[in-house]
Amino acid sequence: PKAVSKDRLYGSLDGTTLEWTDGIFTSLLRRITDNQKGEADRRHWIVFDGDVDPNWVENLNSVLDDNKLLTLPSGERLAIPNNVRIVLEVDSLAHATPATVSRCGMVWFNEDNVSNDMYLEHMLGTLLREDLVGDRTTEESAPPAQIQFLNTIKPLVLSDRTSSLVVDALDFALQEKHIMEISRNRLFQTFRSLLVQGLNHAIEYDENHPDFPMSGEHMEKFAKRWLLHSLMWSFCGSAPWEVRNRFSDMLLRTSGVILPSGSDGRVFDYRVRVEDGEYEAWSDSVPRMEIESHRAA
Repeated sequence: PKAVSKDRLYGSLDGTTLEWTDGIFTSLLRRITDNQKGEADRRHWIVFDGDVDPNWVENLNSVLDDNKLLTLPSGERLAIPNNVRIVLEVDSLAHATPATVSRCGMVWFNEDNVSNDMYLEHMLGTLLREDLVGDRTTEESAPPAQIQFLNTIKPLVLSDRTSSLVVDALDFALQEKHIMEISRNRLFQTFRSLLVQGLNHAIEYDENHPDFPMSGEHMEKFAKRWLLHSLMWSFCGSAPWEVRNRFSDMLLRTSGVILPSGSDGRVFDYRVRVEDGEYEAWSDSVPRMEIESHRAA
């Protein structure tokens, strides 16, 4: 809610024409109360994700009361139907006032209750169902490249007997010193974003090469190397140089992935080519320019 203005959230009244314009919250309530598509027969949850700053949440005090009425600046009152529930999802109550706290029921989740394996299993499940391209109907299954990529990295992400590569990498990263303050959730979110980028590369490759899609050894190389690339930059991208070196050695030792022969570099010295799944040094992928010394300004 703090990402938008108060008028954008609740609505605004034109001082000249006295014309009322609904905000995001009020338009949702009207859509439910109008019941044009059977909204009255379904249960609705409206979630406010952010700090309960008095600047915007005080307007909800009458909504959170027993009378459940939203009073607008125009003088109109909107009743909250019984099939509507309002959830305030906050990180803390540091900015909440007693008026708001006393009107809400509290549900507290300890971060430790969600294990690493729970988060990773949920992440793989959502990535398998997610429409990454944006052109899939609800009946269509995910592209083959998306399924094969996730199935290839799954043994390295989840393990039934011992801790997986991703969990070991997370434990390593959380124990090391970083330039920025880190948290488990932030590292996992960055890791997921980089995996999505790799999935998009694989899907795009198949679309551009319908006769020779990515599969077999090609997919095996690309998916595993991209997993290491994602772990490297999401978990230790903000770590000092010596930590990155040790983290790279741990990834290579645990995963069994081998860098190009004759190389003394680390994982962060290479990019993963989608064309063949092989490593390519960043220095080789950057175009070289020969500049004559007398023309350099």
